[in-house]
Amino acid sequence: VDQSIERTEANMKWISENKDEVLKWFREEVEKNPARTFSS
Repeated sequence: VDQSIERTEANMKWISENKDEVLKWFREEVEKNPARTFSS
């Protein structure tokens, strides 16, 4: 359980540190491929 909590906290830290860059990348990919959808 402790390891799961540590992993979750590390993931949350990574997200908060990298979310702007990931969002920028995602928007650029959508602009390159506007016909691609991510819904099922």
